[in-house]
Amino acid sequence: MTEIRTTNTIGESVDTSSDVQRHLADLERQALRDDLLKKPASGDESAEKMVELAKLREELQHLRARMTLIKEQTRRAGKAHAEWLDTSAHEQLGNHPWLKLSGAMAGTFLVARMLRGVPIFTLLLPLLLPRGPRRR
Repeated sequence: MTEIRTTNTIGESVDTSSDVQRHLADLERQALRDDLLKKPASGDESAEKMVELAKLREELQHLRARMTLIKEQTRRAGKAHAEWLDTSAHEQLGNHPWLKLSGAMAGTFLVARMLRGVPIFTLLLPLLLPRGPRRR
């Protein structure tokens, strides 16, 4: 393994690769700190950016408020639709609409089971026979 022996900017001796990595991290932190402390070229650019940032924050606040309103409207519409469906079913089928619907489904099932044994020709026979004298 290659031994690294150098000196850092302060003049301290750096012996190991971990010391070199630590020194590079210190330099990087210092560079970041220097970049943060630098002032923009003109004060107008900074002011413009602050105004734009304030506008964006205000727009974000408005969008959040609109999203909250839309969520509430969606919830209310869903609830109103469910209530309308329930009321409509009660108006059309009386007090026990789901019982009546399940009875109709069971009746349809039973009729279909009975018709399974009947030949298809027998079912189509009324459609094929003439109905009597046609009127013109």
